[in-house]
Amino acid sequence: MDKYNRGADGQDIYKLRSGLGVVINTMKQGLLKHDRCNTDIYEDEGFLVIQMELPGVSKDDINVDLKENTLKVTGEVYGYNDKNFEKTFPLPGVINTESQKHPQTNFDHGTLRIYLPLQSPIDDYLS
Repeated sequence: MDKYNRGADGQDIYKLRSGLGVVINTMKQGLLKHDRCNTDIYEDEGFLVIQMELPGVSKDDINVDLKENTLKVTGEVYGYNDKNFEKTFPLPGVINTESQKHPQTNFDHGTLRIYLPLQSPIDDYLS
């Protein structure tokens, strides 16, 4: 019966299967950790808006931090595999960070919107 549990090279099929399971689980965790949310960035009425889809995240588990020219969004997702996430956005000189130490945010149905005041319209910087 033992000969049926071995592959062509004599390797134990059960060990091989177990090893593949570890590789697949590691890949899944890596994918979840690094690409947690879809993000859109656009201009709206004098603000640069950063919109992030955060399914499974509670409003109370999100932190938005604006320091110098960097915006950092961190939080935790609870579920089958609890995960922390962090997304950092370098902000060029187009944002008026002096007028707003705490960015205006809106969280609705799993979508976070962060409103950052612009010094002038984005088109002025592109010309």
